[in-house]
Amino acid sequence: MPIYETTDSLPSSTFDFVVVGAGAAGSVLAHRLSEDTNVTVLLLEAGPAYKEQPDLAIPSFCRIASPFTQRDWKYMSTEQKGLNGRVVPLPRGRVVGGSTALNTGDDGWSWDKIRPYMEKNEKLIIPVDEPNPSGGREPVELRRIGINYPQPYHERLLRASDEVKGGFAYSPSTSVNSGHPHGLTFWPTSIKNGTRSSAASAYLTPEVLARPNLHLLVNAHVARVVPDVAPDGRISCKTVEYFLEGQQNHLLRANAQKDLILSPGAFATPAILMRSGFGNKEHLASIGIQLVKDVPALGKRMIDHPWLGITLTVDDKATADEWMRDEKLREELLHQWQVTKSGPLSAPVGNLFAQVRLPEDSFAIQKYGDTSSEKNTPNYFAAFCNGFFGPPRELGNYLTVVISLLTPISRGSLTITSADPLAATVIDCGYLTEEHDVAIYRTAIRDVARVLRAEAWKDYVLGHTLDGINLDDDAALDTYIRSGAMSLYHNVATARMDTKSEGPGVVESKLRVKDVDGLRIVDASVLPFIPAATTQAPVYVVAERAADLIKSRRA
Repeated sequence: MPIYETTDSLPSSTFDFVVVGAGAAGSVLAHRLSEDTNVTVLLLEAGPAYKEQPDLAIPSFCRIASPFTQRDWKYMSTEQKGLNGRVVPLPRGRVVGGSTALNTGDDGWSWDKIRPYMEKNEKLIIPVDEPNPSGGREPVELRRIGINYPQPYHERLLRASDEVKGGFAYSPSTSVNSGHPHGLTFWPTSIKNGTRSSAASAYLTPEVLARPNLHLLVNAHVARVVPDVAPDGRISCKTVEYFLEGQQNHLLRANAQKDLILSPGAFATPAILMRSGFGNKEHLASIGIQLVKDVPALGKRMIDHPWLGITLTVDDKATADEWMRDEKLREELLHQWQVTKSGPLSAPVGNLFAQVRLPEDSFAIQKYGDTSSEKNTPNYFAAFCNGFFGPPRELGNYLTVVISLLTPISRGSLTITSADPLAATVIDCGYLTEEHDVAIYRTAIRDVARVLRAEAWKDYVLGHTLDGINLDDDAALDTYIRSGAMSLYHNVATARMDTKSEGPGVVESKLRVKDVDGLRIVDASVLPFIPAATTQAPVYVVAERAADLIKSRRA
């Protein structure tokens, strides 16, 4: 099957399944549904083909893949009350592979039921000197990178963890999939043989794209879904309206005989539905969109992991800062990577991270209660990353400690201002609007500061951005937190799932839009709560299970 850039060669405008979005979820669905040679699948992607973006395969280039590049949707938040009125970028991948190329009460979604899909999704490659704590088969390659390209700070950080212990104690057998992921360990990354393993490279391989029943149309921007309302009020939705890049005045349609599946992500999915007449009836009326179905929950209760950086100035000429600002050195390292798939560019931005659970007597838990899912859930992670995060600095070498809240409770919302598919989406992430989240951040900063005071860093760390801040002063810490926190790009819950047909969710447990025939949502928007982890793997898991649900229903 070729990758289509125009509709001229498409065999039809009608397929058994139409999948919108070739990101983490859409790529999985296209792969799994097209395994059945008796069905046809059309995959629509607004961005270009992955093969046309070779630098996305370089692991270390993720730091320059977004924001504000041609592969980014360039979403921005509104002014954030909890961030002192700052507007923050919200990068999302605009390419086949989606953001993986940049970087509930139903028993069917229980740990025991979804664990097989985790194993189906990953192949864990373990360094030779470490035990295998978990892992499965295919197709996404996960590797603990630290052993392959050691970073200068690794030994010092491991020694510091031995000094301070507690939540930062190192355990080589710690697994992010174990159900008790506590302590310092090597960071599993989606890399195979020095090359990024994305949804595109893992699920949409040349062999998969060669299937005669799978059709991928790139540069196809979806404007809306087209509902069909019967005289008795029943709603069916199996048609999507889209346009090719630069041709927004020439709308095209694709029809699904079985299911139309929305998988463009937590921002695009609710926006498409709102433009189609689904959403809050008062709001849709105010912007001139005819109501199809009142869905008050659509775009509401959005949640994300915020992150905050502590920048360390270090005595180390081997940090990423050198090649970030030196074009000649970057070209040399690029040549090394192209020939051998090795060297600094084959490594991720970080190798070691700690997942930490607050003690029961901590201020945040005593004051606000335990908002985590259960007693083994970490409340934050601290990732130790190579180089300065931001535009390259002319001088200096840096290590950045990225602290992210894993159990935030601050919620935001998303809406649109018109039916124009090119109009900006209004995204209020609501960061740090709950004091609970700020309290966890205070504890996390103090924990990291204790690690940085360890003797292991002597003569290596020359200073850091916490210098001069009284760590016992909550107000001073709050200023630092609210002035620096950003998005970790893990927004979920904008079209959330629940188990009751009359409940507030947008989709039911089989991921069908409630009271709408033929329309499903499969992406991060359906997650009702944010996982205490990055969202890539959970979205893969949701998509793997969704494929089985769809296949079993259609069998």
